[in-house]
Amino acid sequence: MPEPFTRQDLHAYLRNNHHAVVASIDSEGGPSAALVGVAVSESLELVFDTLSATRKHPNLMHDPRAALVWSGPGEQTVQMDGHGRLLDPDVPADLALREVYLTTFPDGQARLKWEGLVHWIIRPLWARHVMYDHGEFITEFKWDEDGRPID
Repeated sequence: MPEPFTRQDLHAYLRNNHHAVVASIDSEGGPSAALVGVAVSESLELVFDTLSATRKHPNLMHDPRAALVWSGPGEQTVQMDGHGRLLDPDVPADLALREVYLTTFPDGQARLKWEGLVHWIIRPLWARHVMYDHGEFITEFKWDEDGRPID
């Protein structure tokens, strides 16, 4: 049996796995999913960029609920649900989160000039880490609406 998977392990996993599928809900209730590059802050806020013309942008504007899934290595996965909000470039704390993204994805600096580029922040509410290659070893985590861990 592996050692218990902690919040610190979750943070390290997300820092080392930069791509996740982000699922959102369109205005008619239909699903939408896309693979994106995701950076993670010290407080486990997730940041990604996208174009305002993509489906996920208007979907998250309409309904901020999002689900994310990371896969690997091996038969490991992290699933996460949370609420998104559009990064505001006039808010210093949001600019600091954008810097977290740009540190993880230095090529994002060139994209800042793209027409319609926006950054989204997802604050997790629930996460599950599973290691299927260890007999469905499952650890769940929860946060309140303010991002504080619930144990």
